[in-house]
Amino acid sequence: MATGTLSDREQKTNNHSTKRYPEALLEISVRVAEGTAPPVSQIGSSEDAELIIRPLLQYKDREHFIAVHLNQKNKVLAIETISIGSLAAAIVHPRETFKGAFLYGSASIIVAHNHPGGDPTPSREDTEVTLKLRTVSDFIGIKLLDHIIIGRDSYFSFANNGLLDGAKPDWARPAWRHAEKIRRREIKQNVRRIRRKLELTPKQANAIFCRKEDDDFYSFESGHMEPGPATIKLLTLLDNHPELLNEIREI
Repeated sequence: MATGTLSDREQKTNNHSTKRYPEALLEISVRVAEGTAPPVSQIGSSEDAELIIRPLLQYKDREHFIAVHLNQKNKVLAIETISIGSLAAAIVHPRETFKGAFLYGSASIIVAHNHPGGDPTPSREDTEVTLKLRTVSDFIGIKLLDHIIIGRDSYFSFANNGLLDGAKPDWARPAWRHAEKIRRREIKQNVRRIRRKLELTPKQANAIFCRKEDDDFYSFESGHMEPGPATIKLLTLLDNHPELLNEIREI
């Protein structure tokens, strides 16, 4: 992607929008997400977008849906919070999503939200919302570049997975759903087995393996939350070398 400042035409567009819609811009400015100096100011990939988005969403305890506004050179104009929902859902409407794009003179946007449970796999509702936003973006001429879902230790990009063109998502394939269900059940069973092998109560295991605020060993065992890669590696190490448990407790 080429670098540079806003073009004269874009500056005029932004200035015109500011004069015409001062109250609306003030409203959006109040809702701009925290962090005025993102680590990347120009986005050339989903990885660049994630660098900007993750610090804003990773530790939220409810779903937050945001839009990153970009100019014609994919430089960030603004980051706007569109909606804040519950633990499992945020209400999203195309009108609210693209309102800021008109006011900022955006050439394109990237939308994103977090999954407080930690798993970034898109739900059926996530995909339906994405395709609806894609349809509206094609109609109004403001391109939807990506929809990114932030999980605990990973993220999901609709663009990278070819799901912005109406392609059938993996979760709609029976074989994939069956394999995923088996994988999650095995993780849940192994977590419980290793904890019992180490002769730990759930409370003791929680103190050792769940040092992040949003982690919960009870949720690992019940299958409501999936352990992160670091926790899985530590559990596997102790499964093979239980004698290391006392050393790890002292860390």
